[in-house]
Amino acid sequence: MKKTLFSRGLYVEGLRRLRVLGFIALALMLLIQLSPAISQVIDYYYYQDYYMEQAEVYGNQDYTPVTVNASLLFVASPVVAVIVAPIMVISLFSVFNKRASSDFYHALPYTRPCIFLSFMAAVLTWAAGISVLCAAVGIISYVAFPHIFTVIFAESLELILSYIALFLLATGGTVLAMSITGTPLSNLCVTFLVLFLPRFIITIMTTAIENDAEFLVFDSVSNSFFSPDFNVLFGTVILFLFFGNIDYAANLPADIYSIALGLVYLAIALLLFTKRKSETATQPAPGKAVQHIIRIMLTMVVGLFATILFIEGEWAGFIIVSIITAIVYFAYELITTHRWRNLLGALPYYGVVVGLCILCGAVIVCVPKIAASYTPDADDIDSVRLIYDDYYNDDWFGSEAQDLKLRDKDIRRIVADTLKGNMDYYKENGHVGTYYYENLDADDKIYLEHEYDRMITQTVAIKDGAFTKYRTLFFAAEEYAELLSALESNKDYIEACKTLPKPAKNSIWLGIDRNVDYSYCEKVLESLQKEIEALSFEEWYNIAHNAGYYNPEFNLYYTSDDYDSLSVDLHISSNVFPKTFEMVLEAENMDIEQRYREMKKLATDKEFASSDDLWYASIDVTFKVPTDESGRNYYYYFSEYGYENWDDGYYELFEDLLTKVEATDKKPDSDSYVMIRYQYETETDGVYDSVYLPLPDDFDPASWELIIEDTEYHEGIYY
Repeated sequence: MKKTLFSRGLYVEGLRRLRVLGFIALALMLLIQLSPAISQVIDYYYYQDYYMEQAEVYGNQDYTPVTVNASLLFVASPVVAVIVAPIMVISLFSVFNKRASSDFYHALPYTRPCIFLSFMAAVLTWAAGISVLCAAVGIISYVAFPHIFTVIFAESLELILSYIALFLLATGGTVLAMSITGTPLSNLCVTFLVLFLPRFIITIMTTAIENDAEFLVFDSVSNSFFSPDFNVLFGTVILFLFFGNIDYAANLPADIYSIALGLVYLAIALLLFTKRKSETATQPAPGKAVQHIIRIMLTMVVGLFATILFIEGEWAGFIIVSIITAIVYFAYELITTHRWRNLLGALPYYGVVVGLCILCGAVIVCVPKIAASYTPDADDIDSVRLIYDDYYNDDWFGSEAQDLKLRDKDIRRIVADTLKGNMDYYKENGHVGTYYYENLDADDKIYLEHEYDRMITQTVAIKDGAFTKYRTLFFAAEEYAELLSALESNKDYIEACKTLPKPAKNSIWLGIDRNVDYSYCEKVLESLQKEIEALSFEEWYNIAHNAGYYNPEFNLYYTSDDYDSLSVDLHISSNVFPKTFEMVLEAENMDIEQRYREMKKLATDKEFASSDDLWYASIDVTFKVPTDESGRNYYYYFSEYGYENWDDGYYELFEDLLTKVEATDKKPDSDSYVMIRYQYETETDGVYDSVYLPLPDDFDPASWELIIEDTEYHEGIYY
C-alpha cells in the first residue's frame, strides 16, 4: 500500500542527500553571521591600543558600545531563506529532471504528495537548523562582549516572521517551477517569473506613473501593497542588489501577505507535482500551452521597458529595446526546444506580448489622468493623516503622530484646496513639481538656483468613506504656513510631533570627538526634549526639516527603541537650544588643556607650521558675536599646506586673540564663543580636533578680514 502523505524513509533520504550541501552552507553562514561581530571586536581592541598611545593628545577615552539591532542578530537567516533553501530544493528535486531517476521515483510505493512533503520537510529541517544555529552563535557572540555591544532585541519576533515569509516564498516559487518544467534552464526561468515577474511589473509601472504624476504615492508609504517591500522576497533582493545590505525592516502586513502568497505557491506546486508526468523530465514544459505562457511572460520583462520608452517619446531607445524583445522571445524557444521549425509556430503568439505591453502602457497613461480627477471638497473628507516617512521628509519626525486621524475643519479645508490647486496645475502643465516655485514672488525666485529647490511637500492620507487615498501635495509657502497654523490647534498632534522617539539603550551619541558617560547623554536628550516642547510647532517643524538652512553647532544621534531601523538625527543650535548647547559644549571641552596647547602651537608657532614634516594643516575659525536677538555669526577659514606662504599677520591675529582669551575669566556659552577646529598630519602623527573658547569683550572679529588677504568671510543670521 502506498504511503499517502509522509514517509520517514524518504525524509531521511532527503536529509542524507542534502548533507554535503548542508554542511558547506552551515560553514558559510556561520562565517557570514560572525563576520560583523569579529570585525567590531578587532576595531575595539585597535581603538584601545591606538588611544592608549595617543593618551597625551586625547586624554582618557571611553568606548561607546556599538548598538546591535535584531537584523544583525539574524544576519545569516535571510541568506539561508533566499539562497540556501532554494538551492536545496533544486538539488533535491533535480532527480525529476532526469528521465531514468524520474521513472525510478515515480515507480516507488509512495504517492506524489508523500514524495513532495517528505522532501520539502528535509529542506525545511536543514534550513531551520542552519538558521537557528547561526542565530544562537550570533546572539552569543554579541552578548558575550557587553562592553563592546549593546544588543537590542526589539522586533526580533517580527523579523523571524519576515524570515519565515522569505523561506516560504523562495522555496514555494522554486518548487513550483520544478513541478512545471523539466530542464535546468526552464527551471531557472520559471522560478524567476514566479518569484519576481508580478512584483517587477508592478514596480516598473508604478515608478513610471510616479515619474509622470509626482502627486501619486505608491512605494513611499508604509504598508502599501504597491511598495516593492510588500513582497518581502522582492524587497530583500532589491535592497541587497541596489544598497548592498540585507538589513530588512519588519512589516507585519507585508509578512502576512508574503506568507499567504508562499503557502499558495506551495499548494499549487503540490497540485502540479501530483499531476506531473514522468515524461516531463528533459522537457522545458509539459505542453505547448505552458511553453507559450512561459515564453510570453519572460519576454514581458524586456517588453515593458520598450513600452515606457514609447510613452516617453524615446524613439531610438524604443526601436533598440523592441528588437531585443523579439530576440529574447525567439531565442528562448530555440534554446529550450532546439528546433528551428518551432519558431514559426511561436510567431503568432508574439502578438500576445505586444497586446500585453499595450495594455500596460494604457494603464501607465490613464492612471494619472484618472487620479487627477480626484478633488474632494472638505466636507467629503472624513479625516486626514500626515505621513512623514516618504522621500522628502526625515522619517523620525512625526513617527508618533502619523497614525492620528485629523478631523479639524481647517485642516480638511486646506488639504482639499491644495489638492485641487495641485490637480488644476497638473492638468494645465502636465506636472506639479514646480507648483511651489510658480507661486513664489518674483523677488524670491532669484534666490533659488533651480525651480525644484526647497519644494514644500507633504504626503497625506485622505479618508473619504471606506477608502483611503495617498497623495503627495506640493504647497506654496503661504499655503503651508496656513496648514502649520491650523495644526497648532490640535494638541494631540502637536504633542505627538514634539515627542521624540525613545532611544535604545546606549545608542545616544553627541557627535563630538569625546565620549561621555551615557547617563550624561540621556540628560542632554532630556534637555533637548524640554526645549523642543517650548517651541511653536512651526519653529520645530522648520528646524527638523530644514537643518541645512540653520547653523547647528552640534548634532545628536541615536537609534529608536520602538522602531528598530529608525535613526534619529537632531541638530543642536546655540540660538534655538541654548541650555542643551551648553551641556554639549561642556562635554566637548572636557580635557581641553592638551588640545588647547596643540591648537596654540599650530596657530602661533611659525617654525612648526612651516616645517617640512607637516604634510597638511588647516584651521577653521568661527566667531559667534550676538549683535541682536537672532545672533550673528562670522566665519573665517584658513587652509594651507605647511603655511609657508602665509605672512606674519596671520600669527599676529592668533596671538592677539589667544592673549585676550587667556586674560578673560569668561567661559564660552550659547551667546558668544570662538570655535577653532584644527587639523594637521605629519609622517608619524595626525590630529583633528576642536576647541571652544570665550570671546573677549573688546575683541572685533571683523578686523581679521582687513588683515588676512583672500580669506573666506561670511556673515549671516541663523535661527
